[in-house]
Amino acid sequence: MDEKVLINGEPEVGSIYGVEELSSILKELEKYSTELNYKPYKTIKKFEDKFSGFVGTKYAVSVNSGMSALNTILQAFFGDRKGTVISNAINFSGTHIGILNKGHRLILCESDENINTDLLDLFHKVEEYKPEAVVLTNMNGLSHDEKYINQEIKRISPNTIFITDCCRSLGSKCNYIHCGVYSDASFFSFQRKKMISTLGEGGMIVTNDSSIYEKCKKIRSFGYFEGEGENFKLTSFQAAVGLVQLDKLNDLVNKRRQISLNRTDFLKKHLRGWVYPVNNEIDYNSFYLYTLLAPVTWASEQRDNLIALLLKKYGIGCVVANKVTYESSSWVRKNTQQRLTKSETISNRIICPIIHPILTNEQENYINESILKSIEEVENNEGRICNN
Repeated sequence: MDEKVLINGEPEVGSIYGVEELSSILKELEKYSTELNYKPYKTIKKFEDKFSGFVGTKYAVSVNSGMSALNTILQAFFGDRKGTVISNAINFSGTHIGILNKGHRLILCESDENINTDLLDLFHKVEEYKPEAVVLTNMNGLSHDEKYINQEIKRISPNTIFITDCCRSLGSKCNYIHCGVYSDASFFSFQRKKMISTLGEGGMIVTNDSSIYEKCKKIRSFGYFEGEGENFKLTSFQAAVGLVQLDKLNDLVNKRRQISLNRTDFLKKHLRGWVYPVNNEIDYNSFYLYTLLAPVTWASEQRDNLIALLLKKYGIGCVVANKVTYESSSWVRKNTQQRLTKSETISNRIICPIIHPILTNEQENYINESILKSIEEVENNEGRICNN
């Protein structure tokens, strides 16, 4: 088994590129080189329209990264006004850094064993703080129930804005609806590791609010020289590749889902006490990562030993996605005094073995068998017998 293929728990390139992407770049380059009145926004707008059509929102605004998308959304809703923002604790630290960088007060709520949000704790904190915004991240491919959450937030605190970070969940659905539809605004990433990529970086904002749509367009392009703005624009070459990648998305998601289904079926036959990722027609997981939780009887040291063993002995990479953000970012830790023991305990059980749509059946069988053997070895070393 070629370990170079399997050593990255979160592969450096998450999508599949081919001659179609190269052809799209060359076609755009030909227009760029030969048309004196070349208009890059035509290709960009085509990508935005196709993306909003795929997700199911009225509007989409492309930007150059997921972080830029979050910054743009916060600026569009709040301008220079600062407030309180609630977000789930187990998260990519960049989301919380973006909130803090805009000067907002960050309040963390507990995460649950699905690595998304503990809704009881969320609603309790919405009641307590009446925040300006709630920013929830769909972790690792599983969507939140945005419609229900937004309704509850508005019932408890009518002026609170609900924003969803969908950077890891493009293609996922809840109740047959793609993620991003029922939030006041949502954002996606096309960074190289994501479900689809636009030449390594890129992002998209979606919304059904025409006012926010217009504000986001202005902010990403120097404020149209009428007010505060940034230069967050996507290039036409990235948009051209994005159009091709979007055509591949359903196939890429289906491959990830089939690998995950087979993996879960295999491991469930041999292991007890492990928590497997949710995946069904209602909670339609796109599997950016395959997230396992070790048994509650395991300590974080055993989880770490398992990760080390899989890499050293079998050449299989795993990641912990993610820790609570104040453990992974000193900036977040400096700016929040909270300590959420439930989320910390859950994050100490997380292990995400490599998943990628390019994996062959042979490679996947090798991964599954190696996971099982490594768990048995870790448990036997601790004086326990693996249930199988």
